[in-house]
Amino acid sequence: MMPSTKTVISIAAAFCLGSTSFAQEALSPIQMAQGDLEKAIVGEAPFLADQVIVRFIDGVDFESAGRLLDGDRFFVVEALVPALNMHLVRINDGTRVAKVIEQLSELDSVLYANPDGMNTSRDTLPNDPSYGSMWAHTKMQSAKAWDLGTGNGDFVISVVDGGCKTNHVDLAPNLYKNLAEINGINGVDDDGNGYVDDKNGWNAYSNNGNIPNDGHGTHCNGIAGAQGNNGTGVTGVNWNTTLMPVAGSTGSTSVVTRAYNYVYNQKNQWINSGGSKGANVVVTSNSFGIDQGNCNTTYKAWNDLYNLMGSVGVLSCGATANANWNIDNVKDTPTGCASDFMVSVTNTTSSDNKNSGAAYGVNTIDLGAPGTSIKSTYSNGGYTNLTGTSMATPQVAGAIAYMHSVASNDFATLRSSNPAQAALELKAMLLSSVDPLSSLNGKTVSGGRLNLFKAGQAIANFGGGPSGPGTVAAYGVGLGGANIGTLSSSSVPNIGTTIQLNATGFANNSTLRMVIATGQSSTSLFGGTVLVDFNAIAVDKLFGPTIFGAAVTSIPIPALPGIVGLTVYSQCGGFDASQSQSIALSNGLAHTIGS
Repeated sequence: MMPSTKTVISIAAAFCLGSTSFAQEALSPIQMAQGDLEKAIVGEAPFLADQVIVRFIDGVDFESAGRLLDGDRFFVVEALVPALNMHLVRINDGTRVAKVIEQLSELDSVLYANPDGMNTSRDTLPNDPSYGSMWAHTKMQSAKAWDLGTGNGDFVISVVDGGCKTNHVDLAPNLYKNLAEINGINGVDDDGNGYVDDKNGWNAYSNNGNIPNDGHGTHCNGIAGAQGNNGTGVTGVNWNTTLMPVAGSTGSTSVVTRAYNYVYNQKNQWINSGGSKGANVVVTSNSFGIDQGNCNTTYKAWNDLYNLMGSVGVLSCGATANANWNIDNVKDTPTGCASDFMVSVTNTTSSDNKNSGAAYGVNTIDLGAPGTSIKSTYSNGGYTNLTGTSMATPQVAGAIAYMHSVASNDFATLRSSNPAQAALELKAMLLSSVDPLSSLNGKTVSGGRLNLFKAGQAIANFGGGPSGPGTVAAYGVGLGGANIGTLSSSSVPNIGTTIQLNATGFANNSTLRMVIATGQSSTSLFGGTVLVDFNAIAVDKLFGPTIFGAAVTSIPIPALPGIVGLTVYSQCGGFDASQSQSIALSNGLAHTIGS
C-alpha cells in the first residue's frame, strides 16, 4: 500500500508515435487487489483498472498484437517500447486486471502481462530554508573532485521526473538543446528521430516536446547539474553537463515506459549515427516508484527497461522508498529490480546517518547519498530546501556523469567498444569508492555514502592510469593470531576491475570483514606485520557470513593514487583493538596489478 502522505497525480493524455495513433485517454479508474490470490498476481500497490502492459514474444509488433487481441474484450492501444515488443492493452469488458493477466499469460505469444501500476514521487515537504545550503558537497568532497574536472556537456543526464523550469537561470546554460528541432519547423520531426519538436527533451504524459514546469523535477535537475562558478544560486554535482528533462514520473507505469523508451531511442540513435542524432545519455535519475511493488514479478517491464537502456550504456539511478523498510523483504519498484544497470539510492543526513524515514536493504540498496535538507533550484525561478530519497538520487546520477567526464583513456576506449560493460565497470567503481558509514553497514550493498572525489580518482585511474603498477595482497587474519584461514583467488585483477577471493579454513561461522587501504609498510609479504593507514581506507565492508569458515566474493579493486592495494580479512567481523594498526599476516596471496 502507498503511504498516506503520498498522492497520485492525474493520468495524462497520451499519443502513439509513428504510423499508429490513438485517441486521448480518459482518466482511468484505480483498482487494487482483492484477497490473497489477486495480491499474488498484481501486488498490493494501486494500478489502472482498464489496461495492462503486455510483452509479447519476438516478432509481435503493434499490428500483430492487434490481430491477436483486438475484439470485444481487448484493444491494443499503443506500442510502448517497440524494441521489447511491449504494448499497452485496453480492457473493454470490465474483467478485473488479475484475471486478465492470468488469461493473457496463458497465450503462447505472450511473455508476460503486468498491471499498469501507479507511481509516486519520493520527496517530502520543504524543510527550514535557512538550513545549511551546500553541506552535501562537503561530505562528498566535491571541492577536491572539481580539481580533477567540473563536468563535461558531452555526457547527458536524463532526469525523468515531473518536468523542469527550463528557463531557470541556473539550469538553462546546461539544458539539452536539439538544434535541428530548435532551428526547424514547428510540428515537423526535423531530425527524423521519431519525436516531433523535442527541443529540450520529452513530455511522456502528452507525447510532445512541451516540458511542464515542475518543482520536484526542477529541484532534481539542479542537484545533478545546476551550473557552477557563475556567481548565481547553487552548484550542482557537475558545473558543466547536459540536462535532458523527460516528464513522466508520476501517474501510471505506461507513462514511465514512454519516458524510458525516449531515453533509449535517444542514446541508441546517438550510437548508430556516430553522434549526429539523439543524445549521449549516460545516466537517468528516477525519483519515483511503486511502494512495495515487486519489480521482478508484478512489474517485470521496469526491469526489462533498465536492461534495455543498460545495453546502450545507460545506468539508471533509483530513489528507494521514503519509509524505514527493508527492501530485501518488502520489495520495491524500481530499487528492488534485479537489473545490474539499476543503482539504488537511500538518503543520508548531514551527520552521516541514514535518514530515519528512508528504506534500506543489504542486498538491494546500493549506497547512500546526501538527501536531507538539500538546497537546489525550484519552479518559481528561485531555490528551496527539500528532503527525501528523491534528493539523494540525482546526487548519484550527477556523480555518474561526472565520472564519465574525468575517465581515463582506457575507460573511454571500453566505453566506445562496449558501452554496456563500461556502465557496469563504472558502477563497480562507484560502489567501491564510497565512504564507509556505520549507519549503512549491513544496510546497503556498499556499506557507504557517495564520495565524488574518490569516485573520480577511481575512474581516472581505470586500467592502471597514473597510479602505475602495484600489488594487491590478501591476508588471513585472526584475533591474536588465532584461527588464521587461507585465501585463494581464481582471477588476476587489474586496477579498476574485480578479483574473486575465496576464504577457507576459519574455525567457525563468523562474519569476515574486508578492508582495502594503502599499506604503509610491511616487514615481509607474508608471515609478518603490516601497518594500515586507516585514514586512507577505500573499501570497508563485511565479507558475509561464512559456512564452516568458508566464503567466496567478488571484490572491486579501487584505483587510488599510488596504491599498493591491501586486502585484509578479519575472522570475527572487526579488528582487535591491540591490532588495530599493526596486523599480523599469514596464509595469503598477492597479485601484481597495473596498466
